[in-house]
Amino acid sequence: MRALYLPEDFVEEGETLIKGEKLHHLLNVARVKKDQEIVLLNGKGSKAFGQVAQIDKNKLKILVSGSTTEKRPKHLAHLGFGAPKKDALENCLRSCVELGIEKIYLLECERSQKYPLKEERLERIIIAGMEQSNNPFRPDITVCALKDAPLERYANIFLASLKKGGGVDSETKGDSLLLIGPEGGFSQDEEESVLRLKGAAPLNFSTPILRTQTAVPALSAYLAAKLEP
Repeated sequence: MRALYLPEDFVEEGETLIKGEKLHHLLNVARVKKDQEIVLLNGKGSKAFGQVAQIDKNKLKILVSGSTTEKRPKHLAHLGFGAPKKDALENCLRSCVELGIEKIYLLECERSQKYPLKEERLERIIIAGMEQSNNPFRPDITVCALKDAPLERYANIFLASLKKGGGVDSETKGDSLLLIGPEGGFSQDEEESVLRLKGAAPLNFSTPILRTQTAVPALSAYLAAKLEP
């Protein structure tokens, strides 16, 4: 179903008018039609269901008939990854949104790509991912150095590594964080500093070496399946 992110204008029942840039996108990109069903997302877990009732040059009217509120799954690990190249970064963020990752740390580390991050571009990627996947939860993104990430708050840290790990099972308790390096991986010093922390362990797949944009969805989905109650 066509989705629209409306954090401020969100209504659970009644009329909603769409104007400005969102109207342009719906008419000229999504090409919505009268009577088409629409789901509205507020980024906090709520979905409102409606139908396009009127289309004018400067506005679009949606009649909202009902809503639901979802609970965020508890088994999803938070995720931190070293910034890869720009195209790969965008793919990683889209995967995070589609998987329902709640918290993303975009990490500056020794081998991460160095380029200015435009908040407006990151915003567009996140919103597009929410609308494409009908995900009602907006992820929180923090840009920071690996050494400044709040690793100590996590009971479990799974670090993607070539080292053999101890495995993951459904008995794992507490908040979990998945760490994935940039292209080339974390440096030896970075790996050792993380693995010295209580609750940290390497996570290894018996596959060829994965690119960051492959590792993000693959390892995130693996952990979600393992940690699901």
